[in-house]
Amino acid sequence: MKWTATFPLSPVAKGRPRLGKFGAFTPAKTRKAEGELRYFISQNDPILFEGAICVAIDFVLVRPASVKPAKRPWPITRPDLDNYCKGVMDAANGILWQDDSQIVTLMSRKLYGDKPAVKLSVWKKDRAKA
Repeated sequence: MKWTATFPLSPVAKGRPRLGKFGAFTPAKTRKAEGELRYFISQNDPILFEGAICVAIDFVLVRPASVKPAKRPWPITRPDLDNYCKGVMDAANGILWQDDSQIVTLMSRKLYGDKPAVKLSVWKKDRAKA
């Protein structure tokens, strides 16, 4: 069983928790991005996976005009790829998996494209393969 969807969203990295007067809080940009992603996931017939799962995430970024494809075919930019992944994994908790601790294989890429997007695939880990 596999679930795949592509969302027309600009990738947003998970912001670090901030300390305020009343304790720690998640930055508003992160909360908004995770909420939008949760909405899009819920609108694409999500499957709540149980047990060990594999996840593949492609983050499509719009190539800045200053970056020529011949000079830099891959996006070497901030934010870091793992921070993009953290936002997606937290947004999908309770929708595609109970908790992101179920993820035993994670494959992710930052790519350039004409339009920003997030492509997410999830499948159950095959017991026969180590």
